[in-house]
Amino acid sequence: MRKFVACDDRTRCARDRFELQRGTHRNKELLKDWNEFGAANFIFEVVDTIKQRTDPAFDYQAELDTSLQMWRAEYQSLGAKGYNLP
Repeated sequence: MRKFVACDDRTRCARDRFELQRGTHRNKELLKDWNEFGAANFIFEVVDTIKQRTDPAFDYQAELDTSLQMWRAEYQSLGAKGYNLP
């Protein structure tokens, strides 16, 4: 099973799903398989959340980037095993 790790919040997840349904998703390989296999063969799930902090030194974007890299490695979503581009 191929994986695509990209959602950084619920809005982004909804946008990815909407773009797949409309046939306009930027990841052409994912879109091709979505069209070929149908929506019922895809799962969208939240695997991690990052909470905002009041600490002025907290960098949400850096936290998010680190988390995405970690989950892409964990799920092996890069290259032939997934939809994420290396």
